Amino acid sequence: MQLYTRAASSCSFRIRIALGVKKLPWEAVLVDVAMQQGEKYRDLNPQALVPFLVDGKAKIGQTLAILEYLEEAYSDAPRLLPGDILARARVRAIASFVVADIQPLQNTGLDDYFEKEGVNHFAWKQHWISYRFEGLEKMLHPLQGRYSHGDNVTMADCCLIPQVWNAINRYSIDMSKYPAIKAVYENCIKEAAFANAAPDKQPDFTG
Repeated sequence: MQLYTRAASSCSFRIRIALGVKKLPWEAVLVDVAMQQGEKYRDLNPQALVPFLVDGKAKIGQTLAILEYLEEAYSDAPRLLPGDILARARVRAIASFVVADIQPLQNTGLDDYFEKEGVNHFAWKQHWISYRFEGLEKMLHPLQGRYSHGDNVTMADCCLIPQVWNAINRYSIDMSKYPAIKAVYENCIKEAAFANAAPDKQPDFTG
């Protein structure tokens, strides 16, 4: 199994976590900007994004699709979704909220545009990430255990922790305002699957 990944990509961070949680062996293929823009990578992955998973005949982009694939293809490994249908829906809702409504606000691709327009992108991102965290805090409050949903790591945690890592390390968000999110983050990051997947633990990390 190969994962096309980059340290700075929070989306790649999600899949590195999931592979660690499920204890699956994998090989990292490091994708820099030049490779990502090259024809060879586009032939393999027409979206030309990271992460991209290659597992035998399976060639999959987009993190939620990759997470669902890993859950179904490796059902004997530790699960990323709970057994109850309503619990699975809640986990997916949290994951989707992070993927669709929080991560795009942190996308570094916005920075060049904002600079051209004379917008303070750092302050803009701080404002909107904080705003979305207010909603996420309320989502996490019911049924909260050690993690986003109860006391087992789920797909929601795989998606949440990279964005909190960015919020803390790149955007100086005061996490004391979000005690539920902060508690989940602190519990997760103690686990090897999360700590080892962090950007600063990757060979291509540049700070």
